[in-house]
Amino acid sequence: MKEIHEFRLVITPFCNYGCFFCHGEGLTKEHTPLMLTAEDYGFVLSAGHDVLGWDTTTITGGEPLLSPNFRKIVDQAINANVHITVVTNASLLTHPSEILQGVNQVNISLHSTQQDKYTLITQTTYPVCEIMDAIIRTRVELPKIDIHLNNTIVKGINDSVQDFEAMINFAKLAKSEAKFIDLVTTDQDKSIPVSEIINRISQLGYKVVDTGIWQTVLEKDGNKVYVTRCGFGRTSKVDGIRSIFLNPDGTLSTDCKDDIPVDVLSEIKCRNREMFIKKVNLIFA
Repeated sequence: MKEIHEFRLVITPFCNYGCFFCHGEGLTKEHTPLMLTAEDYGFVLSAGHDVLGWDTTTITGGEPLLSPNFRKIVDQAINANVHITVVTNASLLTHPSEILQGVNQVNISLHSTQQDKYTLITQTTYPVCEIMDAIIRTRVELPKIDIHLNNTIVKGINDSVQDFEAMINFAKLAKSEAKFIDLVTTDQDKSIPVSEIINRISQLGYKVVDTGIWQTVLEKDGNKVYVTRCGFGRTSKVDGIRSIFLNPDGTLSTDCKDDIPVDVLSEIKCRNREMFIKKVNLIFA
């Protein structure tokens, strides 16, 4: 299972934002039934950890903080002894020390520091200054948590050198890491190639220090920024599986374009660990 980049729990299909590029983790749609309890997620995490060696998980959605079971699911992940990452837009991150207690890393979607651009991308009038305040508050209340600022780059909106500089400077202020993500779309008028993203960051004096399949790291004066290739729906299973998703309807799916979901709801509800593991292995067959 070492080819898995991350194991993602999609705990809700709902979101209070309307980002046009959102790929809705896995195959989850808003009509997806919510079939899993916090204890069900705990079973899956324990089985994955004990048998398959999955020692990390990412809790996502939709917007995971909308789920009334969010905190219970985090507690289940803590009990399973896995490294926990939460992906959020931070609009509901009112009390970080309570909401994120026990979480190791939080990935916060911050697509611009400017209100007009933030509104255009997220399709919400939520004040970006309040999102930035929530990020600072998270750093103050949780000094040991890793904070990553996810910024999806859209041509003609948040792709200027000045946009990159503003995001990097805010990330420094919040003692967090700026991560720039290429846009997954068939509309070439909206996407910026990863090479061009790297080029524009390089204009700020940053140098490439590491390059992998999915991520390039640039550094300047000890400060690192990251450029990530989203890859969602672009690759085939023959290329390797980057992420596996547990959807709220009890299906497992991957980020591959030739994915066929595997139904594991019965195995989860019956706590049938042996059959659950066998079905997981089908994904990698």
